[in-house]
Amino acid sequence: VMAHIDDTSSEGMDILSHFLLVFLKYVNREDKNQAFTPGHIAHFMCRLARINRNSKVLDPTCGSGTFLINAMNLALSKCETNEERLTAKKNMMGVEIDENVYKIATANMLTHSGGLANIVYGSCLKKKDAEFDEDGNPIPDEALDIIKKFNADVILMNPPYNASKGQVPADYSSDWGDKVATDPTKGLRFVKRIADVAKKGAIVVALLPQQCAIGKTEKIQTLKTEILSKHTLKAVFTMPNDLFYPGASAVVCCMVLVAGIPHADNDPDDQETFLGFYKNDGFEKRKHLGRIDVNDTWNDIENEWVSLYFKRTAKPGMSVLKKLTNTDEWCAEAHMDTDYSVLTDTNFETVVRNFLAYQIQNVTK
Repeated sequence: VMAHIDDTSSEGMDILSHFLLVFLKYVNREDKNQAFTPGHIAHFMCRLARINRNSKVLDPTCGSGTFLINAMNLALSKCETNEERLTAKKNMMGVEIDENVYKIATANMLTHSGGLANIVYGSCLKKKDAEFDEDGNPIPDEALDIIKKFNADVILMNPPYNASKGQVPADYSSDWGDKVATDPTKGLRFVKRIADVAKKGAIVVALLPQQCAIGKTEKIQTLKTEILSKHTLKAVFTMPNDLFYPGASAVVCCMVLVAGIPHADNDPDDQETFLGFYKNDGFEKRKHLGRIDVNDTWNDIENEWVSLYFKRTAKPGMSVLKKLTNTDEWCAEAHMDTDYSVLTDTNFETVVRNFLAYQIQNVTK
């Protein structure tokens, strides 16, 4: 393995995370809430955040370290001196609550950074019991203290979608109701909390279930209002289906926020949010292999995705710019024009066949 790990090359950069993903295919996990981000999507999210040699990067739910490894790789590629490389490695921080996964993240970062990156074992939500400051506010857990002091300018995360009441502080779950066992906001509240403690102007990039973008529940709409009142919603990308195959089955979107700058405070043009319909990443499912880039098209697809976003280009069938409110669906599908020129007879036949198959399987006589 070591022969394939080289901090001057992207090849083998995340070998331990790859091992973990393969290993988890063959074990029965108790925590079905864990959905590990594929490396190519982590790399795309790092590019959205414009990682550079001076970036201070935080992942508050770092898992095996996939985001941090990709972020460090990008930062190192822009360094020119050994001093800059040392600084880039020190400027990576992760927090992980699962002890076993934390060990893998630590080993991963030790291997690549020589022990210069920071991995914290703990929760960035939980607070110490019965401890309050002089103003009567609960004292945060050590991990949250560390996050505030680290002062990251880029935050990358794949937050917990189905956190249970036993995994979060009481004030986090106080409005769930007695009959609700897991987070009804599907991680959106987690993202807001992290954005609220982030430094002003920090870029927050998060993977979230699609329900967070299209949800019409009172809790989701309230959170959307609070997010727009404190932060800028730069973009929402609809991600490919089966992204976590063969693990979690969540259909997700990727949100990009600018922390601490209310959405309405931007110039009129910047109040438009970029919405990308990024369903096709060129990867296909293969038995025992997961999703793989069969035709080696990902690099070109990623470059187009990034270019459309940074150039703020509306492309039929792929992207649109839209002023959003809390009651809108935060996804491209609800607002963009359809590119009918790419539709074929095969597309029509496929939809009809799928519909007939659904009827056969689900409609009772």
